Amino acid sequence: MRLLQVDNITAGYGDVPILTDVSIGVEERETVAVIGPNGAGKSTLLKCIAGLVPVSSGTIRIAGADCTHLVPEARPRLRMTYVPQSSNVFYSLSVRENLQVAMPRFTPKRDFETRIDEVVATFPELAGLLSKEAVFLSGGQRQITAVCAALMRKPRLMLMDEPSAGLSPLLVQRMLEHIVRIRDLGIAVLLVEQNARQALKISNRGYVLDSGRNVITGVGADLLNDERTIELYVGKRR
Repeated sequence: MRLLQVDNITAGYGDVPILTDVSIGVEERETVAVIGPNGAGKSTLLKCIAGLVPVSSGTIRIAGADCTHLVPEARPRLRMTYVPQSSNVFYSLSVRENLQVAMPRFTPKRDFETRIDEVVATFPELAGLLSKEAVFLSGGQRQITAVCAALMRKPRLMLMDEPSAGLSPLLVQRMLEHIVRIRDLGIAVLLVEQNARQALKISNRGYVLDSGRNVITGVGADLLNDERTIELYVGKRR
């Protein structure tokens, strides 16, 4: 049984369809990249899985449970978390407070402190930022805060929308290393990323969307060498 199974979903905003009969799957402990041109429906796909965009047809299952029409606030109970591309931290709160907000309500203080220690042990660069307000963080620091907040709930599946958006090339590489680290923790990652070549390098499998439809599916490394993917979506290596 797949951890995430999306079957033939059609969805959009109002009467405008963005996705048409899209199907994807994510196994336990694997990283799956979704790539494609701007406007292909990649971010909409993640929002459907997170419950933020309604699905007009098709099904979404997490660990076998049908969550197609489940409200967004109930989905973390299935141990799924979502890191949006923007507005993913509370600017007026400290990093520590952002992590606290991410925890389930009424979490005992001792459990919260234990979880912070575990997350900081995995991402030690966070240790020096805990008391800093998010408004004063750099773009890279905000992204790592958002990722760590998502980790606080001990997810089995993490959805990540453009985690390297707006970052320098050095920070892009660092963020991709963070994603590999998350997979090493045993967490499956469904990744939407414009840096297609880099995303496929760290992914077990990849899906290519175009105009809201599946057009290519394959092993990440194979897609890097697939002529159609290279010409249309990845670009030739310089």
